[in-house]
Amino acid sequence: MNESEKLNIVKKLGGWERMVIFSGVLLTVPLFALLGTAIYSLATDRPEAHMGVLLSIISLLVLWAIVWGMLWIVTGFRNGEFDDLKENSSNILAELKEENERLKKQLAELTRDK
Repeated sequence: MNESEKLNIVKKLGGWERMVIFSGVLLTVPLFALLGTAIYSLATDRPEAHMGVLLSIISLLVLWAIVWGMLWIVTGFRNGEFDDLKENSSNILAELKEENERLKKQLAELTRDK
């Protein structure tokens, strides 16, 4: 399979963005069931039912914050916004190699002097 066929499949299936959304929706369904159970408990005057509603809402908000964060990261990688990190890391690596060579030379000079 060549690159153009791979790109066509990714365009057809939607890529990482669609997978993130699908997994977010898939995980939201049980949380909504939990929220429905908590609301039913609240309607039937169960003790501490309001805590179940609060925890369900918080867990939904946390889940979707994670999903939006993952979408932001995936979109950033797709748009090439993180390419600067690769360039910076290669520059840093080159600087570290130069520093390593300088320190090796300095160590060799110090050992020759003694």
